[in-house]
Amino acid sequence: VVAFVSNRSGYEEVWLMNANGSTQTKLTNLSSTITRGPAWSPDGTKVAFSKMFSICTINVNGTGFTQLSPVGPADDEPAWSPDGRELAYVSFETGRPAIFRQNLITAKRQQLTNFRGLNGAPSWSPDGKQLALVLSKDGNPEIYTLDLETSKFTRLTRHFAIDTEPTWMADGKNLLFTSDRGGTPQIYKLNVATRATERLTF
Repeated sequence: VVAFVSNRSGYEEVWLMNANGSTQTKLTNLSSTITRGPAWSPDGTKVAFSKMFSICTINVNGTGFTQLSPVGPADDEPAWSPDGRELAYVSFETGRPAIFRQNLITAKRQQLTNFRGLNGAPSWSPDGKQLALVLSKDGNPEIYTLDLETSKFTRLTRHFAIDTEPTWMADGKNLLFTSDRGGTPQIYKLNVATRATERLTF
């Protein structure tokens, strides 16, 4: 099942549909003009999203709507931890983009980045020990990993192009990301250990 945002009802709402495009169903009734970034929980029972730049979750049956962050500071790009207990997301509450993690049970929050420039697109590794993310602190947007135990950042890409939107593959050894290094935005595969990069789309 695919979660997506559509304004076909007059407002931007989260919708669900089968992978073949059939059975399209409106999940939310937010009456929101800005809804973004729906993301499935690992167990498939909830969807996280940003409503008016506030992080929210809802059960897949349309019940249990929960607003996790207040409207105002502009929170976006929610990403679930593999155990479903935390979300990582981007917040502008410091006046510039920064990545936070938040425990969904205790509501405890931790700021993970606060670099100048872009801090975005957090993605949890399958074992929950690392985040892949995009930072532009050294110039161009590049893919990094963050060890959540040691707080060590490791830069994975070095290119004059825009590298963004990292997503871990299930093996935990490779990432997929988007780059315009070939002239147009395409999907690439990156080995985290060797930094070997392979273009997948043309």
